[in-house]
Amino acid sequence: QEARMNAGLVALTGQGIRITLDDSTRVATGDEDPNIYLIHEQYIREILNALWNGGAEAIAINGQRVTTFTEVFCGGAFIQINGTRQMPPYVIGAIGDSYNLSAALKFYGWDRLGEFQELYGITRKLEVINDVTIPAGKLRDYQYAEPLKEGS
Repeated sequence: QEARMNAGLVALTGQGIRITLDDSTRVATGDEDPNIYLIHEQYIREILNALWNGGAEAIAINGQRVTTFTEVFCGGAFIQINGTRQMPPYVIGAIGDSYNLSAALKFYGWDRLGEFQELYGITRKLEVINDVTIPAGKLRDYQYAEPLKEGS
């Protein structure tokens, strides 16, 4: 069971935090770059790294379990996570010590997102939650890799 938990194959619940990120409702005018009003995959990756460094035991984004195989990249109007197209708002749940998770976020750039919130109107919200639920991830289908036989 512990190996399945470590692989992200078991749904978990516990104390932690919930982060909500959303695009601005403002519209670019004149020569403004419209991208300054959007949540970018870089923000999400930075938050994931901060949460792992803060001791997160499990993380999900919009109901997608984050594992070692999770990709987070921009696909134009959406961000792809675990092969699924996700649109804002992006809700990130993390199980762990809420103080440590919050401190790690602050250390790794949470305030910079706050500046973007003030300047461009993006949404950045952090909540301490007593009962965070993180869904199980999907089992990976291996097509080319095989377990190494003992003694090889």
